Amino acid sequence: MRIQEINPAKLGTLFRKQFELCNVKEGETIALLSDLTSRREYVQAAFAAASELGADTYELCVNSSPSWTKVGVETIGACKGTVDVLAAADMLVCLHVPLFTKWMKTVRDAGTRVLMIIDAPDDLEQLMAPPGLRDAVIHAGHRLEQTKTVRVTSDAGTDLTYDCGEYPTMIQYGFADEPRRFDHWGGGHTKVRRPAPW
Repeated sequence: MRIQEINPAKLGTLFRKQFELCNVKEGETIALLSDLTSRREYVQAAFAAASELGADTYELCVNSSPSWTKVGVETIGACKGTVDVLAAADMLVCLHVPLFTKWMKTVRDAGTRVLMIIDAPDDLEQLMAPPGLRDAVIHAGHRLEQTKTVRVTSDAGTDLTYDCGEYPTMIQYGFADEPRRFDHWGGGHTKVRRPAPW
């Protein structure tokens, strides 16, 4: 196991910078979704950062350890009212992988923006979105949306051609700054994503 190098006291400052990128405003409600294996220092840093920005925060901890190898596993929703509570928040900070779940679609459809934080403390500072990343990723996303065919060649003999347009383009630039947006602290890419089955 790698020894943590970052001073844990620095996490509050990093979370505040991340929440500022997410446009956290005074009077907003931030929900933290944790699980039995979530880093407690992330919960504490999120509480401190939100408080400094004037947002109200609460934590919802699920009584399980969600899978890191399977997506679409429902981590909440069995307890009555949990989805409604998260859908009422302005932003959800998810400390485990919530991808392709029905509850996530419900929460986002209600207007809640979602930020997933799953990387190690030593990585978060390097994964903070640099200036210009959002604009670059949005530009790349528009280019990919307009692309009909991609061809990849190399001197080693690669010659791959595929058609585009069947699935929607998804962009991530590392912060959730708009209603219904899902992003991952550390994201900075454009991809074509097959929609969830529901």
